[in-house]
Amino acid sequence: MCDSIGGKLTTLSTLIKQGRHEEIWMKYLGFLDLSIDEFMKIQERLLLEQIDILGKSMMGRMLMGDVIPTSIKEFRELVPLTTYKDYHEYLDQKRIDVLPREPVTWAHTSGRSGEFRYKWAPYTKKMYERLGDSVAGSMILASCTKKGEVLLEPNDTVLLATAPTPYVSGEITRSADEQMDLRFLPPLEEGSDMGFRERIQVGFKLAMVEGLDFFYGLASILVGIGEQFGKGGSGSMKLSAEMLRPDVLWRLLSSFIKAKIKGGPLLPKDVWKLKGIMTGGVDASIYKKQIEYYWGKKPLEGYACTEGGSIAMQAWNYQGMTFFPENNFLEFITHEEHEKNKKDPDYHPKTVLYSELVPGIYELVFTNFHGGIFTRYRVGDLFEV
Repeated sequence: MCDSIGGKLTTLSTLIKQGRHEEIWMKYLGFLDLSIDEFMKIQERLLLEQIDILGKSMMGRMLMGDVIPTSIKEFRELVPLTTYKDYHEYLDQKRIDVLPREPVTWAHTSGRSGEFRYKWAPYTKKMYERLGDSVAGSMILASCTKKGEVLLEPNDTVLLATAPTPYVSGEITRSADEQMDLRFLPPLEEGSDMGFRERIQVGFKLAMVEGLDFFYGLASILVGIGEQFGKGGSGSMKLSAEMLRPDVLWRLLSSFIKAKIKGGPLLPKDVWKLKGIMTGGVDASIYKKQIEYYWGKKPLEGYACTEGGSIAMQAWNYQGMTFFPENNFLEFITHEEHEKNKKDPDYHPKTVLYSELVPGIYELVFTNFHGGIFTRYRVGDLFEV
């Protein structure tokens, strides 16, 4: 079962119903208009708050030492870079007593993390809510055609194509469900108990009856579903009692006619006109043309990870991603420093800040805000600026 953590929040749905689109845009996407100086002021303010929170916990003092930093400069000079090895003894046991803030939920990685079976990450209430905020922002961007446009509506339907909790994609989905008036197909409380294939099959059958507005999941999964759909392998096109309704039969008939006219297989885009598609994964850029072919819509790419939550996403122009300033303090190891560290594991690579980025390849380092525990954490992912 998928239990609620925070309960339904009505702020976004109320703003949508009242047509307060400018307010919605500023709340969820205002960061896109920040100057570098404004971005860094947010980063500094939240980091100093986080340092204060960390300093009052056992694990925070273990990571930072006896001298509590009072500035970004001191923080980077005094606090060493970390990896999961520095946390696993406590996080694997879910030791709440050593954390800076009590978590409302825990997420873990896929289990393909090499040295560790899983990497566990505690999420405070604010961190958890920020997951849902990022979904709201991505849905606005994935469906809009210009800046300021908001096409979200109450009861928009979303195919449930993410992993269940405690995977971070499941936590993101649950947070979005609690903050927005969405209808997941199938509903989260039902889908969380199903295998992935069953969830997709049930979701497609429901989408034939209820329609489909949004789709998000890994890029490779989106392509795989599109391929299976064309072969009839999704199971979604088999007639059921619910699908004998006139409106559903008309949807099917018109879809088959579209496919017949174009002389190709039946594709998801023949059946539904989606408002937006959100995707992620290391293969997102590779599959984006195939996703558009199958689904009839460019996918909006985002980047998230278990230990850091939502990190970055594209804007309405579908170009490079923009970092969220309010989720983590961001540092970057240059490619040169990264290579030095690869050759000499004892070498301590230097970092640069967001304001110091120039074109090149960087390794991401982040520090959780809002009472999280990961501090100057090397997740291992590389970015090109």
